[in-house]
Amino acid sequence: MLTDVADLLTVLRHSTVEFCEAIIKWRRSHNKTFEPFLVNGKNYLATLSHSVDFLAKFTLLKRWMKIRLIRNPLVLMNGLDERLEGVRNWENLPPVMVGLKYNEERETHFEELVGERRKRQAEEEEKAAEENEENEGEEKVS
Repeated sequence: MLTDVADLLTVLRHSTVEFCEAIIKWRRSHNKTFEPFLVNGKNYLATLSHSVDFLAKFTLLKRWMKIRLIRNPLVLMNGLDERLEGVRNWENLPPVMVGLKYNEERETHFEELVGERRKRQAEEEEKAAEENEENEGEEKVS
């Protein structure tokens, strides 16, 4: 099973690179000012850094791969943050992420998003129940 996952991650990596290369070709074909490639109304390249953050929720995958999956769109040994620090170190620049400790469970804000969604659903259900009670009360009066 894990080899199947590894194969899928390899396909994901290659597909992501091919898609980015296609965006570059698309941009070069437009001889005008910068135009972002939009997917669902968002600049795809800007959202790419967080595109596979959801994988960090799979504990078995994290243990098996032994890599950080947050901000690691190509699922490589070093994600974007580690690469940034490596370049800064190479250029003798001070590190950006001094003292930051990653809490991968919280980084994707998954729990907050689910909590907000449940709260919204509860509010909608409560509002619908109140409207039903009002409608029933009006029917009894009529």
